[in-house]
This record gives sequence, structure tokens and C-alpha cells, in this order.
Amino acid sequence: LFADTWGERALEDNWRRKDKTNIPTWDDNEMNTPNDLADELPQELSEEQADMSNAEEFKEEYTVEYYQKQIPKTPEEIAQSNAMLRDALFDVIIILHDKAHNYPLSDELFALFLQKFPDDEKLAELYYYQFLYTKRQKNEPKAAQIKQTMVDKFPENAYTQLLIKAEKSSIFAEKEAQELYKNTFEAFQNGDYQQVITNTQIAKENYSNSPLMPRFLFINSVALAKTQGQESFTEALKQMVEQFPSNELSAKAKDMLAMMGQGWESQQGKDSPHTLSQARSTATDDNMQETASQDTFSAITNELSFVYILVENISDSVLNQLLFEVGVFNFTQFMVKNYDLTVLPYYAEHRAIRISTFENLGETKWYKDILLKNTDLATFLQQLNATIVGITETNAKKIASKKRLEEYMQLAVF
Repeated sequence: LFADTWGERALEDNWRRKDKTNIPTWDDNEMNTPNDLADELPQELSEEQADMSNAEEFKEEYTVEYYQKQIPKTPEEIAQSNAMLRDALFDVIIILHDKAHNYPLSDELFALFLQKFPDDEKLAELYYYQFLYTKRQKNEPKAAQIKQTMVDKFPENAYTQLLIKAEKSSIFAEKEAQELYKNTFEAFQNGDYQQVITNTQIAKENYSNSPLMPRFLFINSVALAKTQGQESFTEALKQMVEQFPSNELSAKAKDMLAMMGQGWESQQGKDSPHTLSQARSTATDDNMQETASQDTFSAITNELSFVYILVENISDSVLNQLLFEVGVFNFTQFMVKNYDLTVLPYYAEHRAIRISTFENLGETKWYKDILLKNTDLATFLQQLNATIVGITETNAKKIASKKRLEEYMQLAVF
């Protein structure tokens, strides 16, 4: 059976091993010594023995004397300790400010750093982070104060030089923005609306933080109104209001949007019917409600007055277009004063837009002269065969028929 399994083999020890030369036996002369066996023990045992030999030193860490030895005593040791404290405090401030965004704690540790290391160069970098934060908070006075401190204390520091170069670059960029706006406004005045749109896009890409940006958007919205119509004009006004909600021009934009019925709260007050839909749903105007007086017209001109634009035989869509064109005209021409627009159902058998309120009749004449200097609007009014009437509040109540209107026009009071 053995031979069948293993074949013919010699009778010897370790017959299954291929290499039988290194197998120790009790008869060998080179038997392992105790030292040899010790060399073959696991290394962990030697490490444990090393720990045992250091037991006294390990216990010393729990003594007062051990820590007293760590206290710096010489000037060199104190300087080294302060440097370690400075670096650690600096790193913590940067992490809190730039990574954790824990600005209150960062400010607290910054004050501690300033107290302990008032003249250290690393303070310039911390001042730089403080400067960036105050700029983001739009705290310009504090940012200017920090920058001046950096210039006074660390004039040659890389971070101070970075702020100085950035300021010079900003000043140069603002001059470029001013020049671009000057050219854009000239193009606007000349009716080159496509150039206005192009220049505004350049301003958005290069000078988005310029104080002139609201003005770019303001005239750009009118350029869009002239070239692309009311929908583009409305969208441009909305974007302007959203981007610069507190700007003075945004108040005018809100009024214009309210007048066009876009759901924006008017800046003129709750009682002004700004939208076309509101105006058409409003009851007949006060001067329509009263029975027209047959008294002679008043010659007094120094009282509140209106301008009426009267048109016969026009559709609602044309009236809406007229309202839009006059609204855009007022929007662009009068930066300070906002004139209110009201659509009257009928006025002396005419469709009418009332523009109010003027201090006196002379102011209505001044408004009409400016209105007719606008070539596009003047042409549109001429096509409609529109009549422009300046009238005092008193005389407005005396007109309820076309005949009375003609009588008033013959007086040439306007």
C-alpha cells in the first residue's frame, strides 16, 4: 500500500522533506544554545523590556518638577516660547476667520494678538483679513482705518503693498468706467440705443462694482424700451430694482413698473392710480363728476395745474402705447421730480392722459416745450393728432364738453 502511494523510497528519517541537510537532531554537534534561542524570541518582548527600563522617566511626567523644567527662563527660551505662542495664535485666527467663519471669536483673538504682539509682521496679514471682511460688510470707514494702520505700521509689507496696488487699480478702473458712461450717455442722447446696450454689457463685465452701474442700467432699460419694446423694458427695470434696491434710481424704476401694472409698490403713495387698469376702473375724474360751471375761466395761473394729452378716436392699445411712451419720457427726463400719470375714461369727449402735478401754469408750458423737443415722442403725438393742454385745477373743473374745451383753447392761456 505504501509503495502504491509513495513509490519505492529508502528507509530514512524525514523521508518526505526535499532538503534534509538543515534538520537538527539530538545527535548534531551544533545544537542551539540558550543565547541563540533568546535571539529568536519575539521583538515585542524587547520593547516591553525597554518600557520597563524607562519606567522611572515615565513616572516623572506626573511630577511638578517635570513641568517646572519646561518653563522658559533665559531670554532665548522666552523668545522661542513667544514665537510658538504667536504662531499658534495666528493659525487659530486664520482658521476661525477663513475656514470656520466664526468672526466674533476671530476678532476676540485678534485683539489678544494685537495686545501681545503689537509690532509683529504677522499682524499685517491679520489686518489684511480684517480689511477684506469689513469691505464685504460695506463698512468703508473701518476698512479705510485698517488700511491706513497697515500703511503706517507696515508700509513695506507684502499685504500692505497688495492693498495699495489694488486701490490704484480700482481708481484706474473707475476712471475707465466714468469715461465709458460719458460715451454711453452721449450715445443715448443721440438716439444710438444699440451702442447704449453694447456699452452697458461692457460695464457689466468689467465694472460691475462701480457706483455708476445703476446709471448704466437706467439708460440701458430705456434703450431696450426703444429697441425691443415694453416687455424688455419691464424686465430690465425689475433686474435693476433687485440688484440696487436702495438706489435713488430704483425708486423711479418702481414707480414706472407700478404705472405699467407690474405689481410693484409705487413710491408715490397709496392714493395715486398709477396703472392703466386702475385708471380705467377708477370712477370718472372729479372734474367729470361735477356739473360744468358756466362761469368764465379763471385767469389765475399761480395754482396747482395739470397737463392733458387729448386724443380722439384711438383704441385701448394705442392709448396704452401713448401711456408707455410718456411714462418712459418722464422716467428719463426728470431725475428728481416724479410726475404722476392717470388715464381718464373721457375728457371733453376725448381719450386723455393727465400728467400731474405742476406748481403753476407756467411749469406746464415748460413741460410741454421739453416734451415736444423729444423727436420720437413729438412725431408719435403728431401722428395721433394729439392736443396738449396745460390747465389749472380750477379751470379743469369747468370743462366737461368739447365746446368748453375749444373755448378754453381760444383763450391761449397755455
